Amino acid sequence: MMATSPYSDEDIWKGWTRSLSVRCYESGACTSEEFATNMVDEFKLSITATEFIEKFRQWPKRTYPSAQSLLDNLSGKFRLACLSNTNHTHWEGFLCDQEIMASFSDVFLSHQTGVLKPDDAAFIHVLDSLGVSAEAILFFDDNPGNVSAARRMGMNAECAKTPEGVIEALNEVGANI
Repeated sequence: MMATSPYSDEDIWKGWTRSLSVRCYESGACTSEEFATNMVDEFKLSITATEFIEKFRQWPKRTYPSAQSLLDNLSGKFRLACLSNTNHTHWEGFLCDQEIMASFSDVFLSHQTGVLKPDDAAFIHVLDSLGVSAEAILFFDDNPGNVSAARRMGMNAECAKTPEGVIEALNEVGANI
């Protein structure tokens, strides 16, 4: 769907991460229709808002194949929590039905909490809800900006883009997975 934009892939990614429309949608503050209209306008897409939202629904395809076994292994050793910037469309259309979600004892979804990473409020909400200090958390994210924000909050944080990256980082901190 984004291929119809005149912008480069890099500009689209930067624009997406900075987009007020994305933040509004992923914080649960606007409808799917409003979001789609804003995306078409913001990225100068040559599709309609209806086409955008249909393609957007199909965006998530699968979880990483090795994610479930990693989470099964970790859940016996650690309290697992999920902090995710997501939206109603992806949650209801894909994520809520994924087996991996059952591995988490606590789930913090931006469209439900109203706060997003990398904002301090998202991390504060998690810390308050879990009742733990920032130092007690080892946070993983595929976005370096979110990792930096977690570190500023006092969390141990690592950038990992795959389950194998999580295993590598855990082994580096002595968890021996």
